[in-house]
Amino acid sequence: MKMRNIFRIRREEALPSLVAMVVFIALNALLAYKYFGLFTRAKNVGFWSLFFKNFHVSGYDAYSYIELSNAASYYETTRHPLLYSLLYPFYLFNDFLMAQYGVNFAMFLMMALLVMCAFYTFVFLLRTFREVVELSLTDSLILCVLFFSFAHIMLTVLVPDHFGLSLFLLSTTLYLTGCYLKQQKVFRWWQTALLFALTAGVTLTNGLKTLLAAWFVNGRRVFSLRFALPVVAVPLILLFAVERYQYREIVVPQNEKSRQIGEDKAKTDAAFRAETARHNVWVEQHNGKGLDSEVLLLQWMDLSTSRIETVIENLFGESLQLHQDHLLEDVQISRPVFVSYRHPFRYAVEALVVLLFVAGLWCGRREKLLLLCLSWFAVDMIMHIGFGFAINEVYIMAANWLFIVPLSVAYLLKRLPVHYAYGLRVLLVCLAVYLWIYNGGLLVGYMIR
Repeated sequence: MKMRNIFRIRREEALPSLVAMVVFIALNALLAYKYFGLFTRAKNVGFWSLFFKNFHVSGYDAYSYIELSNAASYYETTRHPLLYSLLYPFYLFNDFLMAQYGVNFAMFLMMALLVMCAFYTFVFLLRTFREVVELSLTDSLILCVLFFSFAHIMLTVLVPDHFGLSLFLLSTTLYLTGCYLKQQKVFRWWQTALLFALTAGVTLTNGLKTLLAAWFVNGRRVFSLRFALPVVAVPLILLFAVERYQYREIVVPQNEKSRQIGEDKAKTDAAFRAETARHNVWVEQHNGKGLDSEVLLLQWMDLSTSRIETVIENLFGESLQLHQDHLLEDVQISRPVFVSYRHPFRYAVEALVVLLFVAGLWCGRREKLLLLCLSWFAVDMIMHIGFGFAINEVYIMAANWLFIVPLSVAYLLKRLPVHYAYGLRVLLVCLAVYLWIYNGGLLVGYMIR
């Protein structure tokens, strides 16, 4: 397979992909409707205050809007070493547009990027089900529609965070891996190096998933120096160099300036001091107890938050179905860590999805692609549920792992006898329709109010 050809849309994909793009554009239009008046301002405005104080969608960050507006960097460079560099050309274009028209186009540029990422995520997942698992086009489309009906996949399509880009890169890696496994071919070193640099550059832990994919495809040869040096060592050195440069030249001066501004404002603004104190108390009460308050990454790791409630209400709860109470609120501001559904039916739907997931894992237990995806899932579960990294808002990480659910169901569909598969197909359609109506209805109501 030639990587340069994978972006070409095929005949049978054309109409479904067009419909998917229209849906993704419509979802982004909801966000544009809600924030248009605020986020298009370009003159006499502090972009940090504008975006950070006004954008509150379930804890997702609007840091990309800030970067595209004034080239500031607020993502943790150790966790996202290449993200700033990938977005910087969009800042240059937006800076030119703001100078020409006096309007901030950051929101629209980010939306264009997110729509394209979602579009190709749809295409690559469709091909994975169609070509690798060898389902019918109808069944492949049903699973794609189901996947994008999940609450925090629907949100990933429109929020200006890094998860949309991560989802695109992981779905690309999954599709390529499936093709190579099926064709009994191996990754070339430069293909793995490119995928590793991009996935790790956007989210460091996702680079491990690319290396796992290379291991499944190339076998033991990935441990040879001839493979490991150009694929792992060189990209890591480059990512480290980029991260250190960004940290010293951008983050450190920026943080010092922000600290000074905050101290000066606290001296003269009593309301600011009171709000800061209130926010700090809320965060301390709802973030659980970190492993080490002095080490940044360990601050996010938490052993005190209930794992059982997390799995029920957040991991397989909020990730799939939004909670009506505290709808899309941020746990760092006003949302409790755990919110219950109003009706037992929501838990029944959650249990159904988990049951289908487990049944699919059993049916596909000998399939290398599903085993690879399960290893990816294990990486995320060890990190979030095991160590407790960002466990209080684990649902916003759904784009990093939730595609394993439709993939496992794909193998369930493939293994079932025809008459049982027909019943499952009807069930999946009903489930997707319900989730689109339920999650979509809540999302539309939130965005237009």
